[in-house]
Amino acid sequence: MLDFGEVWLARHLDRGPRHLPILVFMLTDKCNLKCKMCGACDYSPGDHNVLSTEEWKTVLDAAARIRVQILSITGGEAMLRKDLFELIAYARARGMAVHLNTNGLLLREKSVEKLRASGVETVSISVESTDAATHEAIRGRGTFAHTLDGLRLLRQRLPDARIGLNCVINKHNYKTLAEMVDFAAREGVDQVKFAPIHTNLQHKDKAIGEYADMLFDEGDLEGLEAELQRIQSALTATQLQSTSKRFFDGITKLYRAPASNTKTAHSTSARRRSTRFGGAARSRSTGSSYVTVTAPAGTPRTRN
Repeated sequence: MLDFGEVWLARHLDRGPRHLPILVFMLTDKCNLKCKMCGACDYSPGDHNVLSTEEWKTVLDAAARIRVQILSITGGEAMLRKDLFELIAYARARGMAVHLNTNGLLLREKSVEKLRASGVETVSISVESTDAATHEAIRGRGTFAHTLDGLRLLRQRLPDARIGLNCVINKHNYKTLAEMVDFAAREGVDQVKFAPIHTNLQHKDKAIGEYADMLFDEGDLEGLEAELQRIQSALTATQLQSTSKRFFDGITKLYRAPASNTKTAHSTSARRRSTRFGGAARSRSTGSSYVTVTAPAGTPRTRN
């Protein structure tokens, strides 16, 4: 059972926590994809202030001292680090459960065997749609089949690991996400998590104009609400773990939040200042209106 009481108290008292239930390792800035909404590839031609293997082990020693229970490893693409498996094993030896976030493209026979030997307990793979064209419009041409190959190999070789799918809810895929639930169940995964498209965290350095077509218009929100209900209904017929009902119910409320919840939008070409329109941003260069929003509390901080 994870105890977040100490974290809450530490924030309230403005001090560091004495113990930490979950620690997120952004192991590398490097990535082998250039996803449409992600800014990692824009500011990261290589690693910035990257830690060595021994430096990461020092961090893990400190994490053990403050009783970290779960280590969640992400990037960039964490599987680009050759010492990933060594670091997972090091964390496991210090009593931490390890969760890996990946885009799945590097899940091949040798790497999956190394993952198995490292002791990783849970792995999440990013899949944006059951439709190859929709997935690849976001993550790049040729990625869908390779991602599914990696997912299936992982399920076959690590039968005891908990495997999940991560999906970003956006204007391109939201009408088909109930089908993602059926897909996840057929593929034998343990969970499927949904998070709304947003404009901060790893997306904050990306010019909004480059992925504005993924953002919701105010007129989309009623339909989005209906689709979120469809997803929840589909989940009730499965044993899959997923995003909480409270989180689902808060998504459209968040998008309808006041302008103080929004990030100023920029046009791609001129990067002109934009005026904010209620809970949306209206681009002066195009006249188009779309909802921009910061990620809600609890949104996974993953870049894959």
